[in-house]
Amino acid sequence: ENEEPTLSTKTVGRKRKSTTPVASTTTKRTRSTTTPQTAPATNTRRKQPSTTDESSSPDPV
Repeated sequence: ENEEPTLSTKTVGRKRKSTTPVASTTTKRTRSTTTPQTAPATNTRRKQPSTTDESSSPDPV
């Protein structure tokens, strides 16, 4: 009996409360995760060409 009400209460509470927070958290996490992944990937790609350009520019210059 204790487990059932506890699970029901937690499930209901989490579902109701999590509905809004989870949506916001999921959106933030999705954006944050996508942004960091895209940022490092872009930075890494940009850094490589940038490093090459910067290295090439100083070398010839």
